[in-house]
Amino acid sequence: MMNRLLTPAPPKVVIGFYLLTFCLFAVYSIYITPLEEMAGGQVHLDIRPGSYDLAEAMNYFETLGEEGRAFYIKTTIFDTAWPLCLAVCGFLLAPYAFEKKWQIVSGAFFPVAFGVLDFFENIGLLLMINAFPDISSSLITYSSTLTFIKQLMIPGASLAFFGLPIVIFLRTRRHKNVVQ
Repeated sequence: MMNRLLTPAPPKVVIGFYLLTFCLFAVYSIYITPLEEMAGGQVHLDIRPGSYDLAEAMNYFETLGEEGRAFYIKTTIFDTAWPLCLAVCGFLLAPYAFEKKWQIVSGAFFPVAFGVLDFFENIGLLLMINAFPDISSSLITYSSTLTFIKQLMIPGASLAFFGLPIVIFLRTRRHKNVVQ
């Protein structure tokens, strides 16, 4: 079973997911810009450095207003899609970049962890919006903790997203030089 998971996918699938992830992130980055204005310049909860507490979340959702909260729900579609695609990219790229199982797992770890954490964080954010103004402190703790841990994964996930294709290119180039 493990060997099957670590077997490289067809290159067209890998390239397709890579491009899809890049495009979804670009659309997300543009699409969410009105959210900051609706929030009175406040940083989105899911990208705040560190974490947040109940008072900060309540203030954020109150400032957003009903229209802003509805828009936040819509942005969550892209905010869930691109990190999950990033996770799939890490999973698909790592077998091309490395030969040993531990290297493949290490190469895919940060993108996959980032995507999974972001997915569950977004569930928490949607639950908060739906519960507003009666948000429980335990839900805040859950979501804020996921935000904090997810942020720890960002450097590794970013490095993997841009670095794994470079490793693949260098390995392919080295292999071609050896064959000639």
